Amino acid sequence: MDLLLAPDVFVEYFKNVHKVNNTSIQSKLHLLLYNSNNRYLLSHPLLTIIEKSFSKAQFDALVGPYITHLIDNRALIVKNLPKEAAVSVIDAMVKCYHDFIDNKKDLFVNICVSENNASKICNSVVINRIAKPEVNWLLFEIACINPQSVTLRYFDFSANAQIVELFDNLFLRVAKSNAILIYDRQSNLAHPYFKAIANSLIFYYTTIPRNNVEKAEKINEIKRMFRKVIIFSGRANQIHERRICIGDLIIETDDDFWNLEFDRPTWKIDITYSSYISIKLKEKCKLFQRVT
Repeated sequence: MDLLLAPDVFVEYFKNVHKVNNTSIQSKLHLLLYNSNNRYLLSHPLLTIIEKSFSKAQFDALVGPYITHLIDNRALIVKNLPKEAAVSVIDAMVKCYHDFIDNKKDLFVNICVSENNASKICNSVVINRIAKPEVNWLLFEIACINPQSVTLRYFDFSANAQIVELFDNLFLRVAKSNAILIYDRQSNLAHPYFKAIANSLIFYYTTIPRNNVEKAEKINEIKRMFRKVIIFSGRANQIHERRICIGDLIIETDDDFWNLEFDRPTWKIDITYSSYISIKLKEKCKLFQRVT
């Protein structure tokens, strides 16, 4: 995923890195800064701010070598930032990223420690305000540990509205430039979790009954849920999972979507961000036959 880290992230980590009793946030920041699966947006103005936040000795000993490593290996350099005085460096980089970067990832996240450093033109993950199971907590966890999965269980929620909010907000934050793939064997659609993507292009993988009446009923039910949908059918032994794939973001649950209720102790959700896993999972699509 693509990350834009505010200067206070570097300050929070590098000024506390040698403390004996590191906090859990400090440990998370280490994972965040050193996850080789992420790309980190940098610009000359941002680096200038970061450098001025440290003494020369601190920068030369700790921050400088880290920045050099990023530039050599995992940096996405943003150039030609707008020079309007009212636009912060972070907001200028956000705008340039969306307007001019061609090889964007499915997930782009701006992360800061305090709200004062958050972007004013995009949703930011403010570390001091994240709380499980909100979407900003989830995005922060993904940024720290991807391609490992982040797991949420029924007991992490205290109301069904929280589950709906998580799905809705996650769908809003991930780029939907390509079709969304849904694998859903049972197609029990009497739930609110797909409403936020009802107008997106959907490739829907399921099992279709052979009986003509039941077949028509199921196809019509899926079409009522999604305005732009292409339906594919496979055999019962080819599909069991309940999965949503948006680019390299994978959302999987071990129970039917309509059973995702906070007081039903049967389920968990795994959220994974991985290009490799996404490619491997999509290989099975060729086993299915197009129905519509």
